[in-house]
Amino acid sequence: MEKQERLNRIACLRSHIKQGTLIREQYMSEDEQGRSTACLLAALSPEAGMAEDPAMCPADLMPLWMAHLTPWIDDRGTNDPWPSVVRKYASLASRWHVLNDEQWEAARRAVVRAILRPVHRVFPQLHNSVSELLDSAFTSELLDSAITDPLAPPLKSVVYSRTVDIAARDRVAESAVRELARFSLKSAFGATPMVHAVAVTRLIGGHKVNHRDLIYDEMIEDILNILEDRIALAEGA
Repeated sequence: MEKQERLNRIACLRSHIKQGTLIREQYMSEDEQGRSTACLLAALSPEAGMAEDPAMCPADLMPLWMAHLTPWIDDRGTNDPWPSVVRKYASLASRWHVLNDEQWEAARRAVVRAILRPVHRVFPQLHNSVSELLDSAFTSELLDSAITDPLAPPLKSVVYSRTVDIAARDRVAESAVRELARFSLKSAFGATPMVHAVAVTRLIGGHKVNHRDLIYDEMIEDILNILEDRIALAEGA
């Protein structure tokens, strides 16, 4: 993407923020004054907004996983921090062009762990299960065994075979650990963190969890901080 086009997209996002036409819960619309409105993703990528599909976001604007995660960042948090969240997102979007593919991938894996972190805190009995399965899926020798097929039987069987022992050891339901194993496999092969964000949202939302909405705010803050740290490292290199 040409520099000027990227700058124009950032300017469009910042204009929506300044004019109060950035919206949540839908891609694009009009307000009562007849002004065009757009969500956080659509303000940067009208292509995605018009199609109502993050996959239409240009790959050289942001990776597909970030495009999918952006509406969740926009919609899930509480109202009070939202203005600060979108301003910080806009700031990061204006800088993250410095990240190469390897650095984006490192950010993705860190974001997945950040998204799963509340599971450790809210459901401490799953802490060891989550950590061990993620470590299993991220282990280099396992990745090497399935480099051409993300769901190659050897890798799948290795990770899934551990679920019974882990479930028994941690005294949690095997079905819960098996579900975490499925996320671990997806994590290892580039699945959008949106998969994990939705899963954690459902897990927390399906239980009586104190300050549930604040947990989502913390998740969003962690995600943006990870991106900020990765960008700062790249800028200083």
